[in-house]
Amino acid sequence: MSSKPDEFDWLHQLIQNLVNCHSPTGAELEMDNFLLRELAARGIAPVVDDAGNLSVAVPGASNVRRIVITAHKDELGMLVGKIAEDGRIFPARLNGAYPWVYGEGPVEILGDQTVVLGILSFGSRHVSEPSPMFALQNQRALLWRDTWVETKLDARELAKRGVRIGSRIVIARARKRVVSLPQNYIASYALDNRAAMAALLTLVSSIERARFDTWFTFTAKEELGAVGALYLFTHLRPTDVIALEICPTSDECEIDNPHIPYLIARDGHGIYDDGLAREIAERAQEFGIALSSRVLSRFGSDASISMKYGHVPRAACVAIPTMNSHGFEIASLVAIRCVAQVLKAFIQDTPRTA
Repeated sequence: MSSKPDEFDWLHQLIQNLVNCHSPTGAELEMDNFLLRELAARGIAPVVDDAGNLSVAVPGASNVRRIVITAHKDELGMLVGKIAEDGRIFPARLNGAYPWVYGEGPVEILGDQTVVLGILSFGSRHVSEPSPMFALQNQRALLWRDTWVETKLDARELAKRGVRIGSRIVIARARKRVVSLPQNYIASYALDNRAAMAALLTLVSSIERARFDTWFTFTAKEELGAVGALYLFTHLRPTDVIALEICPTSDECEIDNPHIPYLIARDGHGIYDDGLAREIAERAQEFGIALSSRVLSRFGSDASISMKYGHVPRAACVAIPTMNSHGFEIASLVAIRCVAQVLKAFIQDTPRTA
């Protein structure tokens, strides 16, 4: 006799499908193809621009405002920085990834012809003080210059597979399984920003009529400084941008309730628009959805970066509380679902029970 499906099974599976897609910054085709299939199955045809953003436009009851809601589709990763004759690959930093977060283990190099399996390696621990590896055990943090990727293919074989300087390296799919924890928590690499993407996909499918002209956009190259968003907003000229993000939990940003979304009041790029944030909170209150606010320091989003550079007059960020940010992240499925509900309350023309 089969057990009753959990109410979050569908969301867990959607996030697993998103996490499975390799999408390192600037090499996001695998994710693009998944999104195109997923949206087509829902009867939605997005527009893909020259920067790699995927946007779904929904006409509003009024065109006095142009609202864009974003969730970025790129993940952290590495670059091939150097290839030795014996085939060892020396990775370079691509964005906000740290080698000690990934640890030794399988990675995949995205060659032009095929994907190559390798092992991110740090060297043996059975060494004495003269060895450079000795200092990594108790004296300083592991840096990218201390690492290499072992493929057991020589440089010529790697070249045949399309592995070159600049090829992207990501955590292997075998290590990307989304883990379930009690109290409706999940854990995985790349929940930043797969969790927000899942919320945006849910939102796109549920909007019947928008208050204002609205674009739902899966943005490119956010981890390099909101590159895709800045391109989009230069041409679209939105009045309001709302970024769906994670809210990194830490000693400086304590989270009282990890199962609700948080409005970010300020981050490392500036202060968000207070009026837009209050409007979001008030609309959410009509649905009985609780929101809280936090201030962050080392953080940025499509919205804050775009407002900082004058591409949008009003910006807000609705975020999912997430432990171990930019690592093996932990987040609440309840909070992820609530993000979609909050934005539905804000966008839809006539509020109704979510």
